[in-house]
Amino acid sequence: MNEHPLLLLLMIGAGVYVAYLWRSDFQAAQAGRPNPGALPGAAPASRRMLILAAGGALALLALETWGEIRLGIASEQSRLTLLFAIYTLSAAIVEEVIFRGYLVIRGRGTGMRWVGILAASAVFALLHPLLSKWEEGFQLTLGLKGWFITMQHIGH
Repeated sequence: MNEHPLLLLLMIGAGVYVAYLWRSDFQAAQAGRPNPGALPGAAPASRRMLILAAGGALALLALETWGEIRLGIASEQSRLTLLFAIYTLSAAIVEEVIFRGYLVIRGRGTGMRWVGILAASAVFALLHPLLSKWEEGFQLTLGLKGWFITMQHIGH
């Protein structure tokens, strides 16, 4: 990932904007006047589902950390600046809305839904710096860490 501060700030701005749109849609749904063109997932979830999602995220993090240690690739972790950490959080918001909301095919049967999920997951994975880089055009970087992390992300 290019860590140029202006690019990171632009991407953070995009994440904040998507989060603002989602929150507005969510609040409208809670007030009983849902927006017909609302962003995916902009509807209330039960406390049980929120706890399940948080627990699943923590379990995936634990599995990923354990796997990196077992595979001997934990040392490949890089330093994280505050700006890059904020960018990572905002990127997660945009990724979930786009890749889990818009690109998953609904209403065309189970087979097409799975095709959509797998295709969106593959594109999602290729956009990450562990499997590709964009320095001088698009290049695949097919290392052990990239494959391990990608398999973890496809599962969520």
